[in-house]
Amino acid sequence: GDYVPLPQNTKDSKAWRNAFVQHFAGAYDKYIEANDKLVKQSQGLPASPSDCHHMACLKQWRDMQHTQVESYVPGAFRPFAAGAVEQAYADNKARIQSEEVAKAKEAKAAEEAKEAKAEKAKAAQPTPVEFLAVAG
Repeated sequence: GDYVPLPQNTKDSKAWRNAFVQHFAGAYDKYIEANDKLVKQSQGLPASPSDCHHMACLKQWRDMQHTQVESYVPGAFRPFAAGAVEQAYADNKARIQSEEVAKAKEAKAAEEAKEAKAEKAKAAQPTPVEFLAVAG
């Protein structure tokens, strides 16, 4: 039967993978390359858009999802998969924008409370009074 030829470095898992792919699965080599690219690209990115709390993170998530769609989804079905990615992006963009508005309101309220407390403390301090002595 067909046997996988031994790679030069038999202790290297990637060498074994490459030997197997070259011998049995040459047509699938593009998926392996795409997977390697995705692993590098997705380092540190959340798996779910709901884990993103700022737009830069969400945009990176969307870019990674589109790369996955381009790599793994057959061409005829890519518009459907890309549409699902864009819908998730839009939903989470609205959520993040709402979070940012809420944070801004909280920060403004905290600043106003701090200023009011400072004014109240200033008003509560005794003011120096000068007495004029009248000689009579």
